[in-house]
Amino acid sequence: MTNPFPKYNSSRLTGDKGITLVSKIIEDKFNWIFRAIPQEHDFGIDGYIDIVNNESYVTGKSIAIQIKTGPSYFKKKTSYGWEFQGETKHLNYYLNHTSPIVLIIVNLENQQAYWVLFDSVDSYL
Repeated sequence: MTNPFPKYNSSRLTGDKGITLVSKIIEDKFNWIFRAIPQEHDFGIDGYIDIVNNESYVTGKSIAIQIKTGPSYFKKKTSYGWEFQGETKHLNYYLNHTSPIVLIIVNLENQQAYWVLFDSVDSYL
């Protein structure tokens, strides 16, 4: 008999843990606002960061973020960090996006997140 409930698989759990860690870093270290995109509306951007200035005013400036979590994103080490090769459909989406995009890879083992501003010419993590 099959189970009548949706399954919360390990890759979804890993992704959710990465989003939680990034959200905590953004909120605790920067005092900025993290707004996650629900998975059913995620087409290559996992959330937005709203910038809050030193006087606690929300500035209206936002950064789009893509979060990738897990050891597979740390396999291709370079002199700059790690190489990330996404899909062409996401590249096209990023190139047409109106907000700056930050790509983030998360290592859950050491609870660290590494980021780079998306640049169509030279993006290395």
